[in-house]
Amino acid sequence: MNTATDALTFIALFLGLGYLSYLIAERLLIPFYLAVSVYLYHTLFCIYYWIYAQTNVADANGYYDEAVVGFNDWKVGSEFITSLTSLFAHNLGFSQLNTFLVYNLAGVIGVYIICHVFLYIWPPYRNWWRYIPFIIPFMPGINFWTSAIGKDGIAFLGAALTVYASLSFDQRKPLFMLGVILEFVVRPHVAAFMIAAAGIAFVTGRNIKMTTRVMMLMLSLGIAAAAVPFALDYAGVKEGGSVSETLEKQSTANDGQLDLASMTLPEQLFAYLFRPLFFDARSALALVVSLENTFILILFLAFFIPSVGVLFKDSSFTVRYNLAFFVSALLLFAVTTNNLGIAIRQKTMILPAFLLLLAIAASIYYHKNQSDTDADKEKTS
Repeated sequence: MNTATDALTFIALFLGLGYLSYLIAERLLIPFYLAVSVYLYHTLFCIYYWIYAQTNVADANGYYDEAVVGFNDWKVGSEFITSLTSLFAHNLGFSQLNTFLVYNLAGVIGVYIICHVFLYIWPPYRNWWRYIPFIIPFMPGINFWTSAIGKDGIAFLGAALTVYASLSFDQRKPLFMLGVILEFVVRPHVAAFMIAAAGIAFVTGRNIKMTTRVMMLMLSLGIAAAAVPFALDYAGVKEGGSVSETLEKQSTANDGQLDLASMTLPEQLFAYLFRPLFFDARSALALVVSLENTFILILFLAFFIPSVGVLFKDSSFTVRYNLAFFVSALLLFAVTTNNLGIAIRQKTMILPAFLLLLAIAASIYYHKNQSDTDADKEKTS
């Protein structure tokens, strides 16, 4: 296609996908100004990623170059992405930028779900904490990595859908299954952990017969065990790309490498979730990542740590599922990922569950303090 046609297609896609995303945001009860802001912000990252890909090696280039000549092999993983890309690049003749816009929609919807979670759960603080639901959707990481051609946007959307469905599982089972399916077609090992986590959540629930508990526990453990070889194959091996590699070099000191494999397990868990921090950053890009990680670390220390005991005692499916998925996925990825840059990118898969748990922890902390304050007032009255 010529440049004029590509430009018209871009405008049509930008407006059409923007309107579609707004309809979804409306269903999620997200205010109009916030929905539009998130869409524009995420799309800016999409365009920036595309510009970056023009002069650098990126996974998106490989997917598009192979797809534009025609590709039809719908195996899970990279083949699925290439086949899906081929529908737009080869069959419809979309330019690379216009194909980026299509994938951008998955990331936008995922961020909308995170918006909904925080608007729905975050407690009504009167200090600066009340702005957290309006800061979370604009974290650079979840917008950048999920804006391009590739697995990340679809994987993030799949994880976000299971989180959203877990808030009201009985009414949203189809959405949970959709989330698992989206995860399966790009990262089947993560989908297996989702199913196993759901099984664990049911097993640990109340009013369940012992025989049912044992059967579901065995099934969940079996699924998790079967997923491990796939995870070892995928984690830190097939998830590459120069952006991740550049981050690894620019966000670590000395020889440019942060050897996660040589760390103790607690160090690996911390590094996977929260590094690079300021002392690791050696570039503007790494500094942006460190700002986001510092922000998440502050929330973790302020709310998750004080409420962790209550969270683990919570009997709701929402907490049990997300804790099971977050803990199991974090443990596996932290010990099998050697490259910090890849860890930064892969973390988008577990962030939806982690962010939900942070929101619930903040709510627990808030209501506990309110109860303590009310009790003190009663004593002094």
